Amino acid sequence: MIQKNCFTVTILITAISTALLLVMSSPKAKADEIFERVTVSGNYLGVWNYLWKKDDPEKGYRRQFDYAVNLDFEWSLNERITGLAQLQTSTGDGSFGFPGPAVEVTDLSIAVSFPDYHSTLVAGSFDAPFGITTETLTNNADATRNAFLLNSLLYSVLGGDVGTLNAIGLMGTTTHGFFEFSASVFNNLNESSSNADGYFGFTSRGTVKFNDEFKAAGSFIHSQEHLFFKLYGWLADAHWNSRNGLFGKGYYGLLTYDDDKSTTLDDVIIWMGEVGYKTGKWNFAARVSGWHPEDNDGSNSGISDMVPQAGFANRQEVVSLFPKDQNVSRLQAAVGRDIVEGLAIKAEFFRDDYQMPFFGESIDVNGVVLFLQGSF
Repeated sequence: MIQKNCFTVTILITAISTALLLVMSSPKAKADEIFERVTVSGNYLGVWNYLWKKDDPEKGYRRQFDYAVNLDFEWSLNERITGLAQLQTSTGDGSFGFPGPAVEVTDLSIAVSFPDYHSTLVAGSFDAPFGITTETLTNNADATRNAFLLNSLLYSVLGGDVGTLNAIGLMGTTTHGFFEFSASVFNNLNESSSNADGYFGFTSRGTVKFNDEFKAAGSFIHSQEHLFFKLYGWLADAHWNSRNGLFGKGYYGLLTYDDDKSTTLDDVIIWMGEVGYKTGKWNFAARVSGWHPEDNDGSNSGISDMVPQAGFANRQEVVSLFPKDQNVSRLQAAVGRDIVEGLAIKAEFFRDDYQMPFFGESIDVNGVVLFLQGSF
């Protein structure tokens, strides 16, 4: 592992050093032009967390410090063509799944705009357009677009508690007046260029912007992950932001983990509601999200094997034992304050509430997270 990490870092340093040497060896006018076309930005996250199970405060807890960084390189080839490369890393082995300690390339794309048609085509890596909330998810060290660190249950299952639904393929977006439509085709949900089975995934989203304060959307997803498993679903969601600082978000939908077996139940109802208030340098927000399988009797049988477990209960254990055929709710409350421009401190409490106990004991997971968010 150490050799692999050193090798990755060596490649990164070599690439950056080579680019700098090329710039410095270029004529001044050309070097200035290159620097004008390239921008570097990023995010830093310092986290302290305490997670514990309700009926197991001694063995079922985690307390730790965690750190993560995003580094974004954006460049403009001309007025219509732009490129993006994002690197992510962390200290590794944390509770929330930050990639690390190796450096990972998570976004790598070229975007081409077509102004006459009010459209854009993205080739490479992107966030698959499934719901408006995709645009405000926590993305590793970037939690600046929402009040929380953890994503809601739906996106925690699809993209990770601090990740997005990243996909490799093509995405197109077109805007006409108050209506926007996005569609993508990608290498299923494995978030890489691997696609041994040859099947592609598809998403689409139609968004209506009623005014500057309110927008609503309908989305669809379909992905055949391998020969005997298909994921498809729909989602309806809306976002509202008022001029006096109040805001709200919500979604409702259905996912189907089709294992091609008539003897299992495959559907999962998904929903979320969020309200918040921003005043001056302060932010306050509360959110509740749900993950409700069609089979929710807690018997650990009769549910599709492809339906994942939602929440932190199984991730607190060495071996996953708890039944996934049960309803799960995630409750979250957060408060944040801007310290200076580009730096904020936030606190979040969450609880993953499970419908069924396990051998008479609750498997609910509670957590307190304090984090420092920096942007540059």
